[in-house]
Amino acid sequence: MKRCMRSALWVGFLGMLCSGAMVPEGSADDWGAAPLVAQDEDAGIAVDADSMEYDRRAGRIVADGNVLIVSGQDRLRADRVLVNVDTGDLHAIGNVVLERDGETLRAEQLHYNTRTRVSSLDAPEVEADPFRISAESISRSEDESIALEGTRLTTCERGHDHPHYHVRARSLQVYPGDHIRARHATWYLGRVPVFYVPYWRRRLHDEYGWNFYPGYRSRWGGYLLTSYFHRVTPNLRLEHHVDLYSRRGVGLGEDIDWAFSHGDGQLSLYYIRDRQPLGRTPPEPPPDVDRDRYRIFLRHNQQFDAATRLFVRGEYVSDITMRRDFFDRQYRRLRQPENFVSLAHQQELYTITALASYRLNDFYGNVNRLPEIALDWYRMQVGDSSFYYESQSAVGFLERVYPRGDVRDSHSSLRVDSLHSVYQPHRIAGWLHVIPRARYRATYYSNSRRTDTTETISTQTVTNEVTFVVDRITQTNLVTDVRDGSMQLRQIFEVGSEISFKAFRRLPDSPGGQPWRHVVEPYADYTLRFRPTVRPDALYQYDDIDQLDTLHQARIGVRNLLQTKWNERSVEAVDLNVFTTANFDTEQGEDTFSTLEMHARFRPTPWMQVDANSVYRLQESEVDIFNTRMAIREDDSWRLGVEHRYRRENNSLLMLDATFAPSRSWDMNIFTRYEFEDSRLEEQGGYVQRNFDCMSIRVGGSVLPSYTRTDGTREEADYRVQLAFWLTAFPQMGARAR
Repeated sequence: MKRCMRSALWVGFLGMLCSGAMVPEGSADDWGAAPLVAQDEDAGIAVDADSMEYDRRAGRIVADGNVLIVSGQDRLRADRVLVNVDTGDLHAIGNVVLERDGETLRAEQLHYNTRTRVSSLDAPEVEADPFRISAESISRSEDESIALEGTRLTTCERGHDHPHYHVRARSLQVYPGDHIRARHATWYLGRVPVFYVPYWRRRLHDEYGWNFYPGYRSRWGGYLLTSYFHRVTPNLRLEHHVDLYSRRGVGLGEDIDWAFSHGDGQLSLYYIRDRQPLGRTPPEPPPDVDRDRYRIFLRHNQQFDAATRLFVRGEYVSDITMRRDFFDRQYRRLRQPENFVSLAHQQELYTITALASYRLNDFYGNVNRLPEIALDWYRMQVGDSSFYYESQSAVGFLERVYPRGDVRDSHSSLRVDSLHSVYQPHRIAGWLHVIPRARYRATYYSNSRRTDTTETISTQTVTNEVTFVVDRITQTNLVTDVRDGSMQLRQIFEVGSEISFKAFRRLPDSPGGQPWRHVVEPYADYTLRFRPTVRPDALYQYDDIDQLDTLHQARIGVRNLLQTKWNERSVEAVDLNVFTTANFDTEQGEDTFSTLEMHARFRPTPWMQVDANSVYRLQESEVDIFNTRMAIREDDSWRLGVEHRYRRENNSLLMLDATFAPSRSWDMNIFTRYEFEDSRLEEQGGYVQRNFDCMSIRVGGSVLPSYTRTDGTREEADYRVQLAFWLTAFPQMGARAR
């Protein structure tokens, strides 16, 4: 609305068009034939018409037939223009069209005074992309404000005859560059009024709007999630939430978003007095879940300079199910919230990172880093020699904490870890690449893990119920006690080498002249890691570094690439990497080759892509892991996504998402998730969407069937029904489901 209001300000520029530009000099007669084109070079204004007459004594100019007035990029057209030179009044009649900066104002008549700068239009129509406005009249006051009476506004291409939606206001006052005031404004869908405000005031050029999220969900009942967002300053945006749940109560939230030239972030607050926590009926809330439930989320990214960046993430919730109950989308993406501060500085040769991570809620487990500072030196040549060097070092205070109620004790340690690698690349016979390497790793722990095993003897008296004979049974039990040990310095030596070469061949072009090239790259990576001075069972476990042990293996594989060109751009249509690992340090009963792995990426056409990875266990002759993902897209007509995730004796999940658009007016979608391991339909749903020229309406729903959890408890079915509509010109405003 604000852009179309702004276009009304341009009516005032007609005063500049009328002052002297239409007065041709040198006319001797009172009513003389004027030239068809008049131009004032100083003012930069030109007038063109089929005929023009000038009455010098009356001070009047009459321009008739296809009148065109041009000033810079501004153009005024009309059937007739009457100008009173003495009073400065201008009257344009018939098919008045004013064009400026790609926007158009139409009216039957236009009145303007170049001295008082007061103007008015009769039955105007304004085209200010994306808005279309009609009004009974537009007038300009001496205080520079603009008044519009009987206005109708829409963004529909069908205009004001039969718009899908429009806004009517009895009066609208525009204060250029400051604000607008509307009285008795009503929003219509078709001919049906849906929203009314008696008075509306807002500043110009500020971002603002309402969002409505209606629907039904089994856990919530009927709901209406509402929010109002507005910009306080150019760098600060607020969004206020009021959510109504028929079963759960009223939720209140506040989102504060900021964006500066080198940083952006958000603080999100949410609170609800939950009448039915986790679907329980009052007055018995579930254990560890209070009725007062809340979530605090913080995110900030800061770019100090081209090399230094700060990341901040923090989330604090009232209970472990808060995110699943009211922020399901975030919960599916990340089951446990992240809380950390990371500062990274990157240079050409190195990167230094400081990371602080801490658990905020004690019902989660975590490895706290308070903090950990890491320095990575990139691979670099050592002087003029053939050797290359790289290193990764980190020092930090680590603390392993377990969820509340876990019987294990928390532990902590100062850990200093440093890995140094030396390489010496060679090319043999011009085609065989050999890169031998040597590594040394030293890790210091201020606290280690000590395990003490003690033997206890217990005696139990048993009475035989038939013979009434009393027996005494003696049992010997082994009790393992884990406690803190002394400091440890673990040292690990490792040697290895990479061997590879590439060969390629040009394949026959496709019938369409598309070139193809096949690249094959066999490779092997040998690693021998000697026995560490401290074994993993003597260390507390924080991450993969603490699990390092002896290793003697070679990864052997071959990578195949099929390259082509799409629109003169080189692409890899096929990338297939198949490899196995030979373990030379095997125990009794283990095979040297245990697995065969595959990573594949297929792009046979610009509209299709397939990704897959698998692990095949040779000893058991069984597939351990097999994941595939396929996406097909045909312009905007249809798209299909299929994904299957398989892990032996764990899960076999199939996900399908298909969207079909038979025309520009309709979109249909269906999605499903099915678990073959449990023969359970996890979720199924879809939507139907109707697209108009200026708005879209979507109706959809989904169902999460009931099932029995691994602990024996039952999860009830969750049904969802959603309604969404939004304006095509303003997709951020409308009504959608969260």
